Parts: sequence; structure tokens; C-alpha cells
Amino acid sequence: MRLELTGRHVTITPAVRKSVDELLAHTLRVLNDSAVSAQVVLTAQKSRLHADVTVHARGEKFLRGEATGRDLTAALGGACDKIDQQARKLKG
Repeated sequence: MRLELTGRHVTITPAVRKSVDELLAHTLRVLNDSAVSAQVVLTAQKSRLHADVTVHARGEKFLRGEATGRDLTAALGGACDKIDQQARKLKG
């Protein structure tokens, strides 16, 4: 799977990349290798961080989640939770 990670007013460090990989791992297990690519955009806005995550699965299925939080884990966690729900619904 191809991962495209973009930071707007956010520096993408190896630690940030690792946390994104860990949060997306559960969704990829649910999709059983049908995920083609994932795009993650992190945007800093004053004291908040906005995460926008899009996963492209086979069969022209797009799973999209976005969330805002005070830190990276809150924003990414909320967005990945939304994608997990969509993946379970798609597979179930």
C-alpha cells in the first residue's frame, strides 16, 4: 500500500510517520490487503490540529475520515476511528 503523508504548517518527522502507520494498521487488517493507497493531510490551525485521512480500496471504494484535536494523537485517532467504522461496514 502506498502512503502519502502531507503536513501543512506541521513538520513530518519519523515519529509522526510511525504513529500514522500504527493507527492505520488496524484498518488495513480489516480490509485484508484490499487497500490500494492512503492519503493523510495534517494541518495546524492556531492551537488545534486537523487530520484528514482518505483510504482508497479496490473496487473504487473510498473511506474518508476527518477530525480535529488539540494534539496529533487525538486528531489522528478520531479520523482513524471513523475509517475503521466504514471499513467494518464495507466488509460486513
